Amino acid sequence: MKRIVFKNHLNIDMYLYEDVFNSIIEKDLKKTQVLEALVELFGHPDEIWMFDYSGDSTLIAYKYIKFYKDCTLFGIVDMMDIMEQKIIDFYRVDYDEKVLENGKEVYKIDFERKGQLIRSAD
Repeated sequence: MKRIVFKNHLNIDMYLYEDVFNSIIEKDLKKTQVLEALVELFGHPDEIWMFDYSGDSTLIAYKYIKFYKDCTLFGIVDMMDIMEQKIIDFYRVDYDEKVLENGKEVYKIDFERKGQLIRSAD
């Protein structure tokens, strides 16, 4: 199966498989706009968070985050097989986007930064 290989911040290979890429793009064609930025997102993230992607501890993932002046990029990596780190999603969030959390409106970027912070650029 075809795949795109990215290097993470530790120079370890991460894989975006063709079928996963196709399903991500089919759901949202706008995601093609961030493809070139994925090298920087995974290679030089501003933050990495570990979180329970599945909600029942069957899929632990890392959320890579890269901040820009008008938006933030997010990349989700399946960490269940540390020897073959698979990219399972990526997306952009604009700074002014908001969501409801417990009935209160919050910025989506803050809402996305959950789990255990394992790396920070600071």
